Amino acid sequence: MINKLIIDNENVELTDKSQVPYTHTFAQAQTHVVRFGLDSGDEICAYAFQDCKDLKYIEFPSQIKKIKRGAFKGCTSLEKVPISKDIEYIGKEAFDGCSSLQELDFEAANPPQIYCKLPEQTNIYVPDGEKYERIAYSNMVLDGNTEYFTENEWSHQYEKMYDVTFATAEGSYFVNKWEAVADDKHTVENKNRVPVTGIEFDKNIAITTGAPRFELSYVISPENTTNTQLYWYSNNEDVFTINTTTGRDNEIWLIPTDNEAKKGSKATLTAYSESGVKQVATITLK
Repeated sequence: MINKLIIDNENVELTDKSQVPYTHTFAQAQTHVVRFGLDSGDEICAYAFQDCKDLKYIEFPSQIKKIKRGAFKGCTSLEKVPISKDIEYIGKEAFDGCSSLQELDFEAANPPQIYCKLPEQTNIYVPDGEKYERIAYSNMVLDGNTEYFTENEWSHQYEKMYDVTFATAEGSYFVNKWEAVADDKHTVENKNRVPVTGIEFDKNIAITTGAPRFELSYVISPENTTNTQLYWYSNNEDVFTINTTTGRDNEIWLIPTDNEAKKGSKATLTAYSESGVKQVATITLK
């Protein structure tokens, strides 16, 4: 039972005794935006908004737990749907024929029960750090049909295992818990909604042996990226180490070794972004 439904700027008031029809409640309505008001029911009825071809956006209250079969089927203008953490169930055909649907934004850390096939072009956005979950070696099925991932210890990126026969009880392994919702390329963590596309800093850097530090500035593009986190790596800490806690934006410190015998030595500095962009510099001791 829905107490109030706002369609564009028009309020539709339903009394406490009114029951929303089970199916096709607002089918083919010529509305662009739907926002539910206070709601004592817990579901969007089956085929409720079927063929609302002008509908572009919809918001759900926290009380909604279920999106029933075909609820938005044929909504060809629907572009983005926020799936609140309270939604537990999405039925068959819920988004069939939604040819403009670009985004489903999930707030919950775990996927709800999803029985519909999502449009091929739709990106699935999930909370930061919630795309993968650790799996015990004893629960792994090493038949080649399940994808497993390892976490790179210094870039913190998840890397697909192409030969699971190398898995051992001592290893640390992960699964993509959103795999049943969409394939890996269409499941994106929210932090990369505007991903890093470039990292710039000097490619050849000379640092002085025994100096307190070398201050390295860098630039990330685009300026409006939503995740500026970079992971830094020295391939030879006998030449230099890295301090990222400088208290300054877009700057790290390279700490050279205090060993005169190392003069002339070279090492590699690498920076990675969460979106997979990499930049490399050669560091030389002088």
